[in-house]
Amino acid sequence: MRKKPKEKIPFQEYQRMKAQDAKRKFKIKFYPWPVMATILLPAILMIFMLIYYFSSIRNMPE
Repeated sequence: MRKKPKEKIPFQEYQRMKAQDAKRKFKIKFYPWPVMATILLPAILMIFMLIYYFSSIRNMPE
């Protein structure tokens, strides 16, 4: 496969595109709520299970 030749753009256009990218780069974009729930619920459940596990080990009779 051949690579496409790069387009030449004016320097002002390049600067404008760089400025837009810089503005876009640091914006926080949240996932939709079903995706966030799918990510966070197992993580929260695992944290609770670890806390329960380690607290029950500490209180075990020897």
